[in-house]
This record gives sequence, C-alpha cells and structure tokens, in this order.
Amino acid sequence: MEKEVNIGDTGISGDALENILNRVFDAHKTDIEAWHKDQLSKFEDNFVVIDPAKFVAILDISFISQDTWDGTNGYYDMKPQDYIATMNQFGEELPDNPHTTKQGLEKLYRFALKINEVPAEKMFQYRIVRASDAEGVGYLVGNIQPLQSLELRMRRAGVV
Repeated sequence: MEKEVNIGDTGISGDALENILNRVFDAHKTDIEAWHKDQLSKFEDNFVVIDPAKFVAILDISFISQDTWDGTNGYYDMKPQDYIATMNQFGEELPDNPHTTKQGLEKLYRFALKINEVPAEKMFQYRIVRASDAEGVGYLVGNIQPLQSLELRMRRAGVV
C-alpha cells in the first residue's frame, strides 16, 4: 500500500504530487475518457483550420509598408461570410453550417499564411489562392529560414 502523504505547511514534493495524480487518473481513466468523448460530441471548435495543401492565404506586402507593419502570427483568419464568398468563387463545397458552432460561437476559418514581398509603392493585401497556384510565391511563415524572415525584422514578431 502507498504511504499516506500529509500536506501541511511544508508543502508537497513534485514526485509525491505526481504519484497522487497518477493514482487518481488511473482510477478514473474510463470516466475521464467517457467525459472527453461526450464533450467532443457536444462542442465544436470555432477555429476551422483549412488544409494548407488545398488553400493558403498570401500577404502581398511592399517593401515600404514593412516599416509600419508589426508582423504576423503565421495564419490568416476569415469570418464566415468572407469564407463563403471566397469558396464560392472557387466552386468549393461548403460545410452544412458554415456560420456557427454547435454552441453558437462564430466560426473563424484559419489559413496558413505565405508572405510575398513586392517592389510596389504601397501594397498590403491578403488574398486566398489554391495551394497549387502559390507554390512559387513567397514562403510559408512557419517554414522560413531566419535570414529570409520578414517577421524577425519586425518590432513585435510572433514567429520564431
């Protein structure tokens, strides 16, 4: 039998706490898995991640605009109405309820982002393209080399 652990003013060691938690999780593993499955059936994530092998977002940004831009986190989100209009242009089939989740939250459609630096006067626009049409355009934010990274030259970049 395991030794009882008395939690007093001296605290509890990390190993003792881990031992207690493991016993609780082991004893209730079936209940926890059933609860998790039930939660997944009732609720739906409001971020819908679009497969980057199908579609990506491209940010066309001019060199002059880089000084006032604060960087990016590597993705581009679209509201349902914009997503529907965009996918209709491509002739894509839409989900049954493209607007809200089961719990009533507005869905946000998340696209992987590619940066395309352009030698224009002022350019700062996002556009959605088929991934096959974007193969030679810019670079995916998550897969860039540090020396190429526009984000690492920005003041508050979120990408490393």
